[in-house]
Amino acid sequence: MIPFFRKIRKQYADDNKPLKYMRYAIGEIVLVVIGILIALQINNWNEGRKQQNLMNSYVSRLISDIQKDTIDIRSNREWLNEAQNIIENTIQLLNKKAIDTTSIPLIENYFTRGWHTYIPIFNDNTYKDLSQTGNMNLLKNTEIRKKIMLYYSRVEDARNSFKINNEWVLPTDVKVTEITSAMEFSPKTKALFEGKDKQLAIKNILFNKDILERSAAAHYWMNIAVLEDLVVIENEARKLLLSLNNLLNTE
Repeated sequence: MIPFFRKIRKQYADDNKPLKYMRYAIGEIVLVVIGILIALQINNWNEGRKQQNLMNSYVSRLISDIQKDTIDIRSNREWLNEAQNIIENTIQLLNKKAIDTTSIPLIENYFTRGWHTYIPIFNDNTYKDLSQTGNMNLLKNTEIRKKIMLYYSRVEDARNSFKINNEWVLPTDVKVTEITSAMEFSPKTKALFEGKDKQLAIKNILFNKDILERSAAAHYWMNIAVLEDLVVIENEARKLLLSLNNLLNTE
């Protein structure tokens, strides 16, 4: 292009045609400017597509994470409701005037399920990625951004609540293991006491039933709090999934 331009310039200069030369030069400048603008536009378009594709990837990952959360929440709610039934049955058993070795399966069931403390697991890796990289700004829809942050704020609040409740109930559970024969019925340790008299273990449980009842009641109360939190989180998850799916389908 440059050699050609110089040849034309020399020809116009030799022919003493400065006006034609200026027109040609201006035309060349205009073409160069247009070429630059087109290149910039293409670059901007490509960059915009990259950002759009990245945002769609994040949205898809968020949808996958939250769908897993809802499945886990439903499973955990069923598990906790079963645990509540076991706790109720155990307290009824402890309040009987007499219990014998036929009650061992129920007592063991309590130390298997009713005594269990719930540990929440939520899938928040995508949200952490968005927050830590600053890519949350890729989501131009401010309402959806607010819903995402609200959902994971609920998750974090629930985690903190679970932690506080576990710390609150732990001292009572420790006391149960110290003064009762609980470890003889726990599925993780009962094999260590196979040679011991189960009837004596049951008498020990009955003799110290007050502390066991308090421990069971604490777990019952804690499970209610967990169930309430899970209901709130599940409702938020459903609303957020609807918004994210709509966003993905309109892009």
